[in-house]
Amino acid sequence: MSESAQHRDATPRNVHADTAFGLCGSRRGRSVVFFVLYLMEGMPIGFVWWTLPTLLSSAGVDTARIGDLTSVVVLPWAFKAFVGPIVDLGRNSRWSHRAWIVVAQCGMALSLVPLLTIEFTADFETLRLCLIVHACAAAFQDVAIDALAVEVTPLGERGGINGWAQAGMLLGRGLVAAFAIRIGAGSSSTIIALLIGFLVLGQLVHLTYRGPAPRARDADSGSRTGSAYRRALHHVLRSPATWLLVVFAATSGAAFEMLGAMLGPFLHSRGATDDGIAWFYALPALVGLGGGALLGGKLSDRFGSTGIAVWGACAVAATTAGAATVATTVWTWIFVSAAYLATGVFTAASYAMYMNTTHPRLAATQFSAMMGITNLCESWSARVAGRMAKSHGYTNTFLLGAAVTLVSLPLLFGLRRQRRLDTQT
Repeated sequence: MSESAQHRDATPRNVHADTAFGLCGSRRGRSVVFFVLYLMEGMPIGFVWWTLPTLLSSAGVDTARIGDLTSVVVLPWAFKAFVGPIVDLGRNSRWSHRAWIVVAQCGMALSLVPLLTIEFTADFETLRLCLIVHACAAAFQDVAIDALAVEVTPLGERGGINGWAQAGMLLGRGLVAAFAIRIGAGSSSTIIALLIGFLVLGQLVHLTYRGPAPRARDADSGSRTGSAYRRALHHVLRSPATWLLVVFAATSGAAFEMLGAMLGPFLHSRGATDDGIAWFYALPALVGLGGGALLGGKLSDRFGSTGIAVWGACAVAATTAGAATVATTVWTWIFVSAAYLATGVFTAASYAMYMNTTHPRLAATQFSAMMGITNLCESWSARVAGRMAKSHGYTNTFLLGAAVTLVSLPLLFGLRRQRRLDTQT
C-alpha cells in the first residue's frame, strides 16, 4: 500500500459507529476525551515507573534490585501486540472499545487491593506479583484506548491528539509520583487507596456517560475479520518500513528511559531530598513533558511527524548527556528539566508517526505493537540502567543511553526512502 493510499484509508469513515463517547465527533471533543482517558492510563504507570524506584531507593533497596523489578513489571506493556488481534477481531456491535476499557480498569483496581495490607519493602514478592497482574490489565486497557484513538482521529489531527493524550498521561504520572513521594513509602496503603480511588472514578465516568449506541457491523468493521485482516497483516509484516520502525521504537527512547528509571536514585546521589524530587515531579517534569508533548504534536501536524521526531530525539540525547556530565546541582536540575521537555516533543511526534503508518484495518494490532515495542525499550533500558549504574556510575549509564538514541536516528532516513519506494509501486 502506498503512503498516500494508506493515509486516505486511515481517515475515519465511521467515527460514530463505536467511539464510546459522543464528544469524539469534534476535534475539541476528541482532545478532551483522550486527555481524560490517558490521564487514567498514566496513573498506574507513574506509580510503577516513577514512584517506586524513588520510594525503594529512599528505603535503602539496592539499585540493581530496583532496576530488575521495574524491568519485569513493564514487560506486559511490551507484549501488547498479542492483545491487539483480540481487540481488532473481537470488537462488534455488542462489545466495543468502551467495554474493553471498563473491564481492564476493573482488573487494574482489583489487582491493587492486596497491596493495601502490606509495606512495599517488607513483602517484596507480593508487591512484584500484584504489580505484574496490574500491568497485564493496564496493558489491555492501553490497547483498547490506542485502537480507539487510531479509529476516530483524522490524519491531520494526529499530532495534536497525541500531544493532548501524552499531556494527560504525564499529568496522571506526575500527580501520583508527587503525592506518593511526598508522603513516603511508609504510607503505602494510602498510595494504593489513591490509585484505586482514581480508577473507580474513571469507571463511574464510563458507566454514567451515555454516548451514541454502536451501529450494527458494517463493511468497514467487518473488514477487520477473516481474510481482509490476514491480508492487511501479511502486507504490514512484509514491508521493510515496518521493521525499520520496530528497531527504531526499541532503541530510540534509551536516553530518556535510562534517565527516567534511575532519576530518583541519581538525584539522591547529587544531594537532592525526597521533597525536592517530589517538587520536580509535581512541576518541572509535568510542565516539561506535558508542554513538550503539546508543542511536539502541534509541530508534527504542521511540519511532519518524522522530522520533528528526529529533532526531538537529538535534543533528548543532548540534554541527557548534559545532565550526566555537569558537576553542579543547579545545572543538573536544568538539564534534567530540559530532557523532560525534549522527551515530551519526541514522544508526541514519534507516536503520531507510528499512528500515521498504522494500517486502518489493524488499529489495535499494529499501533499497539509499536507502543509495546516502546515499552520493551523501557524494560531493557531500566534493567541495563540499574545494573550499569551500580557498577559504572550514573554518568556512563546516561551517556550510553544518549549514544543508543543517536545511533537509532539513521533508521528514520531509511524509513523515508522506503516510503518513497512504496509510493512509486
